[in-house]
Amino acid sequence: MNKKPHGNTGKKRSKETKSKLSEISKELWKNKEYRKKSIENRKKTLKKRPESIKKMIAHIQNPQVQEKISNSVKKLWNDPEYRKKQSETRKENWTKPDYRKKQMTERKRRFNDKEFQKSFRDACNIKPNKLELQFNKMFTQLEYTGDFSFFVGRKNPDFILPGSNLCIDIFGDYWHNDEEVEDRIQYFAYNGYELLIVWGDQIINNSKQIVEIVSDFIGVDNFDQ
Repeated sequence: MNKKPHGNTGKKRSKETKSKLSEISKELWKNKEYRKKSIENRKKTLKKRPESIKKMIAHIQNPQVQEKISNSVKKLWNDPEYRKKQSETRKENWTKPDYRKKQMTERKRRFNDKEFQKSFRDACNIKPNKLELQFNKMFTQLEYTGDFSFFVGRKNPDFILPGSNLCIDIFGDYWHNDEEVEDRIQYFAYNGYELLIVWGDQIINNSKQIVEIVSDFIGVDNFDQ
């Protein structure tokens, strides 16, 4: 038998109502008995969570359910008003320091998780582009990691020299700027890695110079061209 939705399900609350509810919760939390009971209930819920998650995953993996979810999402995003509202909400939330900090902390936690990295990599199924393939032929000592197979903190370099702390990124001139380069190099250095940025037009127009620069960076005398 299907459960009836809670009376407040889907109901939008005003800022005043939210503020009032928050104050009520704070007052209740000052009560030791209420706090003790809430914590006990929370522990019981957490004990049941693994089984609940398994059921949820099994439900979502059902092809019919996946198709239904996919169609619902597509229908929503085909609505210009919905897309506009979502965009405005994200922009508004990102201006809040607490929200920004929470999002960045959560992203960092996830990208430091090996299982998440693997699932993210498998889902994206990223392959090297033409520039990256060309560059990798010049330096077969390097390992392509732009498919999210290797992370420095929450950053993913395009190439690494196995067994070292050396990383290389291939930057397209259109998508990146000098300020971003400096920030990225500093981030890698902070995490104990050296990063070399190679610009796409250099690979195309001045490959000899790139060979010299990269060879010096990774410390090789004999290399493939």
